[in-house]
Amino acid sequence: AQVVSSDIKAAIIYNAGLAHHLLAIKNNNDSTLLSKARDMYRLSQAILRDCNQKKKSSSKLLHKHFFHVAILNNMGQICYEFLDYTESRHYFQNVEANLLHIISRESRRKKHKTNPSVKKPPIFYPLDILGMMTNSLVDIPTAAPCA
Repeated sequence: AQVVSSDIKAAIIYNAGLAHHLLAIKNNNDSTLLSKARDMYRLSQAILRDCNQKKKSSSKLLHKHFFHVAILNNMGQICYEFLDYTESRHYFQNVEANLLHIISRESRRKKHKTNPSVKKPPIFYPLDILGMMTNSLVDIPTAAPCA
């Protein structure tokens, strides 16, 4: 029997969550589908967290901030849809922290080139990151909307 890596499991489960999430959106934010998507995203995170805590295998995905940004943003959107504004704010703050880390990493990458004659394009352009921040971060209300 072949063993499937934690990264592959996390990616497959994330994609299943994304499929449920997209179906939910297509069906007027169906709460059952959104709940399934949320559960899949959480499971994907848990697999990576468990891998990190047990240190039994090396996970490359654990250190990919954009994977975390995708999960955190989607979780924030689902919590927002469920009117759980406290949890939504938590996820969006983590999205922002990850994006800021990516920006700072890009800045350090530019400063510490081993060979300045080699021009490497940035992995992510600052305006792309800014666009992600403004498109995913919302001002969270403090109360549920009136019925």
